[in-house]
Amino acid sequence: MLTAIRAKLDDRLVDDIATSMDITVPDGSIDERFMSLKACILAHAKYEESNRLR
Repeated sequence: MLTAIRAKLDDRLVDDIATSMDITVPDGSIDERFMSLKACILAHAKYEESNRLR
């Protein structure tokens, strides 16, 4: 879903998404920030799913 809105992402939207998830995305180009945000979301989803199976 995040990749679907990739063309509309700007620094403010990345910051807003990160804030809503209580994570920090480091400064850099929008592409670097997008990849960092995506990695955080995937890691969060992975560990949320594994916690539910216990």
